[in-house]
Amino acid sequence: MWILAFAAAALIWFPISQSIFLILWIIGRFLAQSAEALVIYEKTFAAATIIETASFAVFCAAFFLLKSSFDAELLLIIYSFYQLLKGIWYTAYFKRFLSVSNLKWQPDYFRNALPFFLLSLLGFLASKVDVYLIALMKDRIATANYQIINSLLVFIMSLSAFVYAPFTKNIYRNSEAVINKTRNTLQLSGLLIVPLSLFATSIILKNYLQLSFSIWFYVIAFAYVFPAFVYGIDVVNLFRLKKEKTVVVYLFIGAFSNTAFSAGLIYFGFGIPGALAGSAISQLIVLTLFKLHREK
Repeated sequence: MWILAFAAAALIWFPISQSIFLILWIIGRFLAQSAEALVIYEKTFAAATIIETASFAVFCAAFFLLKSSFDAELLLIIYSFYQLLKGIWYTAYFKRFLSVSNLKWQPDYFRNALPFFLLSLLGFLASKVDVYLIALMKDRIATANYQIINSLLVFIMSLSAFVYAPFTKNIYRNSEAVINKTRNTLQLSGLLIVPLSLFATSIILKNYLQLSFSIWFYVIAFAYVFPAFVYGIDVVNLFRLKKEKTVVVYLFIGAFSNTAFSAGLIYFGFGIPGALAGSAISQLIVLTLFKLHREK
């Protein structure tokens, strides 16, 4: 049902040449996310790593081979097929769990899942509101460039979830001491993953978009990405304690602060670095909220 709703929205708001690929993107994401619970429950992390790595390798190969004719629309096409490939691969791997005969309408499921839907929606808005503001307040070139920058940084941020996914099931069973140890492990992994990923990002931006930024831009990028490696475990822990509403409130504050700070910095002429700085400030605010809650 949600796929049909978003597909209809894509057809209404975007040209048909773009909406087709957006629909493929949505379908791929739906299939991949439908498998996330199975990955954790079945502990098929090795298979998930292969699927994620191989799919991303295909994306990078296409990105490299088509760099001479690269533009925002081509990026949409490549990324949509990347998401679809990943979704199909996950579906094929877990096909033994699929049963058409078990498909049925369950209203209670949607009611219970509403907080998690709001979390996903707020997370999406918090990570994309700066892109929308750039599109509203700057030209198309700046918008296209920042869309790519944002996508790369959000991808790095998503690696935090990939790192702590193997621990998720155990978090529901263990004590606070074990959870704190897991949080420290995630933070240390972030101190390694984020700088290396930002270095790779700088190479991509320089070679493919001819964009060069100062070291301070990447310091801001670090402040934007790294907090996810710190509060990711806190989100899961609050789920364990059935405090999803607390997470919703914190992410809403993050989305609102991102809108306010990014809009202000873009308005005063800071452009792309300003949009990123606004996002980084909002991430630090969310990090602080989770830290204060943890220390209560």
